[in-house]
Amino acid sequence: MAIMLPEKPKHFAPQSREDEMFESLRKLPDDYFVFHSFRIIQTSNNVVRENEIDFLVFNREKGILCIEAKTGRVRYKNGSWIYSSGLPMKYNSPYTKASCDKHDLIRRINDYKKSRIDFVGKCKFLHAAWFPDYDHADFLKSALPPEADIKLTLTSEAMHDPQTYIDKILNLSVDSQSNLQTTLTEQEAQILVEQILCPVYDIAPLDATSRKITERKMARLLDEQISVLNFLDEQKSVAINGGAGTGKTFIAVEKAHRLSLTGANVLFLCFNTKLKDWLVKTYNYAGVDYYNIDGYAYKTCGALDYVRLNAVLESKFFDRSFEYDYVIVDEGQDFGRSGDEEIEESGVLLTLKLIMDESGGAFYIFYDRLQLVQGDVLPKVISECDCKITLYKNCRNTKSIGKTSVSLLSKEIDSRSKNKFKLMNFWENAVDGTAPNITISNNVTVEEKERLLREALDKYIDEDFKQSEIVILTCKTLDKSFLVSKVSNEIYQYNCRQFHFTTCRKFKGLEAAVVILVDVDKSIILENLRETKCIFYVGTSRARHNLEIFSDLSEDDCREIALERAEDSKKKPAKVIANLLSACLV
Repeated sequence: MAIMLPEKPKHFAPQSREDEMFESLRKLPDDYFVFHSFRIIQTSNNVVRENEIDFLVFNREKGILCIEAKTGRVRYKNGSWIYSSGLPMKYNSPYTKASCDKHDLIRRINDYKKSRIDFVGKCKFLHAAWFPDYDHADFLKSALPPEADIKLTLTSEAMHDPQTYIDKILNLSVDSQSNLQTTLTEQEAQILVEQILCPVYDIAPLDATSRKITERKMARLLDEQISVLNFLDEQKSVAINGGAGTGKTFIAVEKAHRLSLTGANVLFLCFNTKLKDWLVKTYNYAGVDYYNIDGYAYKTCGALDYVRLNAVLESKFFDRSFEYDYVIVDEGQDFGRSGDEEIEESGVLLTLKLIMDESGGAFYIFYDRLQLVQGDVLPKVISECDCKITLYKNCRNTKSIGKTSVSLLSKEIDSRSKNKFKLMNFWENAVDGTAPNITISNNVTVEEKERLLREALDKYIDEDFKQSEIVILTCKTLDKSFLVSKVSNEIYQYNCRQFHFTTCRKFKGLEAAVVILVDVDKSIILENLRETKCIFYVGTSRARHNLEIFSDLSEDDCREIALERAEDSKKKPAKVIANLLSACLV
């Protein structure tokens, strides 16, 4: 099934049959991208020109096809294409319109300055007109006008077998491209889709794995997220709260990108090194500098000294030499006390906010109180912020995984705190998905634990998940995990494959298609139930599609946990825990 962007047809006139054509194109294989109602806006000589491509089909090994769709009765008379109403068509011909669309698209791609890839020199561009109400035989009855060609025509037959007819067109040679064959690599195709084509749809760019694009369907920004982005346009200092998976990082990155497009310089701070590295690799926007707080300290004052960093920032404030127009902070909850008391006490974030307030810039900080695992108190820049908003809708996890991730949080989550997310609508946009699995064992050997882990890895490899899509997370520190002697440089090697192994804390802010959570014991669960350290919530919420939980719990542990949550401890203890976690007991 093709990757449809968006997943459902955009607004269309009922008589256009674009919904039927949309569903027909969905039948294409999964290495095809299909864009519906693809808009191109260009400004020249202070005039804004907006154009729309009915359907844009892209295959990295075959090329790009721009399709102009025409339904109902159409005629060619006295040198003009005419609708059944008698009105002339725009551009005087669907073929001319499709050709213009193609050249506008080529210009848009050529204007993209952030990549040195010669997309036009490595990819064929063709155009076609689609008449779903006419058979191929209808076009053979009379000669077509000069700008039209039967080989550039899709008819009713393409509604039933789109690949055959679309591939015939994509297999044509193009004189202007000297018999070019499309030779885009997977990485080049991802850049073309994620950085050039997708932003037209207000789609949050995603990291570079083809399966992720397919399974997430290039998740468009939710209405809620678009509203937040629009709200930020009018505000200079905002703290944005949201549960795991509500798109905080995507919004933060998209905001940074939009600001950079105005020519502004943006400082994007986060806490985790792994998140910073991923941001640099995935969202390499000109004008946006990503740092984790330690890296920013080294870059600014040459040492891991937050007091000195703050002194340098204060100096920049007084002499107006600060290099950035805007500051965006992700993982804001981790900059507080007591785990990172030095950062908080140094006043770095407050100074950055002051600089923005005085310079006319803006300071945006994104956080999740429930992921407060580095410290225990929110930074003052959050708690004292005058403007706070909250994201409520999960756009990462399946419903099944989402329910498991919050299963150990308080049942009074809505009423006890205004800053926590509302569970009622948390998974409104999520698919159901497969229920997470939990294995409960006690006092088993390291060898047995590793055997169970390998069985899980085998299962997902057999289901065609790539090793890069699977991550093993420990709820403990690396040196206390049962895998400590089996891992080198955070890599677990098995069956000639390498799997990323790290802690829930270090992986916070990131995500993976499959998460295998290990070292879950009574202390981890009780800490999450009491919301003193929500490591379980952080770890499980990293999973997009599949989640495996390996726990070390005795029957007494299970009973104690059940009593803590006022569950019936007389039933089979392991089954009680599985039900509590909304997981399947393996």
